[in-house]
Amino acid sequence: MTRLVRITIVRMGVLALVVAAVTGCGGVITTPLTALRADADHVVCFYLCGDAGLEPQVDAIVNRLELADRSIVGPRARSVELLALRDGSNGSTLFRVIADQTGSPDHTSYVEDQWEESRPMGESDTLADFLDYAVTTFPDAEITLVLFGASRGYSGLCEDLFPESDLLESAELARALQRVAPLSVVLDGGFTASIETAYEIARNAPAVQTLLAAPGAVPAEGWPYAAAVERFASGEAPTFADALIDESERAGLHRPWLVELSEIGPLAGAFGALSQSLADLAHDAPARIELRRTLFYDLDDYYATPGNLQLSIGSLATTIADRYPETADDAERVRQVLERSGPLTVHFIPLHEDGRAASAHHDDYMAQPMSGAQLLFVNDYPWAPNLIDGSGLLYRLFYEDAG
Repeated sequence: MTRLVRITIVRMGVLALVVAAVTGCGGVITTPLTALRADADHVVCFYLCGDAGLEPQVDAIVNRLELADRSIVGPRARSVELLALRDGSNGSTLFRVIADQTGSPDHTSYVEDQWEESRPMGESDTLADFLDYAVTTFPDAEITLVLFGASRGYSGLCEDLFPESDLLESAELARALQRVAPLSVVLDGGFTASIETAYEIARNAPAVQTLLAAPGAVPAEGWPYAAAVERFASGEAPTFADALIDESERAGLHRPWLVELSEIGPLAGAFGALSQSLADLAHDAPARIELRRTLFYDLDDYYATPGNLQLSIGSLATTIADRYPETADDAERVRQVLERSGPLTVHFIPLHEDGRAASAHHDDYMAQPMSGAQLLFVNDYPWAPNLIDGSGLLYRLFYEDAG
């Protein structure tokens, strides 16, 4: 079973975190999180958005994390702490994950929920405050952030239905990371391994080094986090992202894509140059029809199944270079950067059988350089359609003849 992409829009509030420590005699002591300050080599922060029908999954993730063995000793072993902010229709809970010695179905690290109402997980301040507490509690630790929830691809993820309908948009995610930057970000939502999202993070939060994300659908129950925690804590993997890739492959899941964000600027520049070269080739209606069919109907290995709405940039560059030799140099530059950055996808829209667009692009994918409301990649490079000045490859392919 996989999680599908869903659609919503955005508004917000702030996070005030208080947790409770369970005493040995079974009582509960309410304690600020900062009182739990401790040393750790690494902290993995799980931002678990249980709305949109995912509450059983987020509870299961916490239960599995409690069973992960982090007590491994050895020359390569590292101290790994786990924090989780779990949200659902019945409220929100902050966990400092504690090992479960009994195999109980209940959360052994659950203490006291201070929020009877659900936290606004689509609010950038909620995410930034969560990361702030992690840094305050473990000031010397490296931080990895994992976001789990319903996704809308390049637009964002962590669809939130309570207290109101909301989405952590890619720009809001980048703003939160700008305020508190983890070493690595994991996006456990469908179709999140996009150049649009990676570019937004790289431009706004350059301290974030890597992004791990999905090029397509993701497992409904999430990636194998507990096994990855054990592998990382034992020192068998250099980073938590590497451990998660290894364990996903071992479990027979589709491999998530690892991206070096320092290479996203060069990749966007190379892909933008290729887009402009293709736009220049689309000089009349027959040329546009041929290029549309090359881009969106030669399905060699662009995407797993028609309708996924994401193109592999590497596969696109290879196909274009083969069909249009005059673009070979631009396509080769794209492939060379991808070897350094790691693979990514780019958004497109579905087509009718005759090659016409099935619908217009969403407003947030129309370049509007003066608005400041669009994704940076959409405004900065000539792939997305610009209806204002009649530019962009997708404008040439889908809107010029219609105009």
